[in-house]
Amino acid sequence: MDWKKEFEELSEIWKQNKLMIDQLNLKIEDLKDYTLTADENIIKYKQLQKENNVLNHLLKQYESTLDIIMKKFRLQTILIQKEKQSFKKDFILKLEKEQFENEELRQENKELKEKLLNFVSITRELLKEDDETESLVVKLQTENETLRKILSE
Repeated sequence: MDWKKEFEELSEIWKQNKLMIDQLNLKIEDLKDYTLTADENIIKYKQLQKENNVLNHLLKQYESTLDIIMKKFRLQTILIQKEKQSFKKDFILKLEKEQFENEELRQENKELKEKLLNFVSITRELLKEDDETESLVVKLQTENETLRKILSE
């Protein structure tokens, strides 16, 4: 974010330079109103040329600094866009992987439920058969005892 500060500072310098140029232009207009000697005109002209050269130099510095800042800004923007795209790709890949894993787990859960239901059904049948067998054994034991009593009499 240093480039923002630099940009603001350069903008302020540029405004000051613009103000100085406007002031110099006013001075030039004021000087036109006076009739000066040739030597005085030459001296004033050289002073104005020096000031103009200084201002042109400052303006070129400002422009080159602004170009550097804009290049940095564009580079940062490109890097941020690339990061966003990379993040988006990673996110999509992770999401697809999660969806695939969720689907596998759903399928496995379904199969396990079916196996559990099958197991419960078989267990119930076995319990039913066991009850019937037990009942039959009790009947046979009772019958056997009765027959023994009859035979023993």
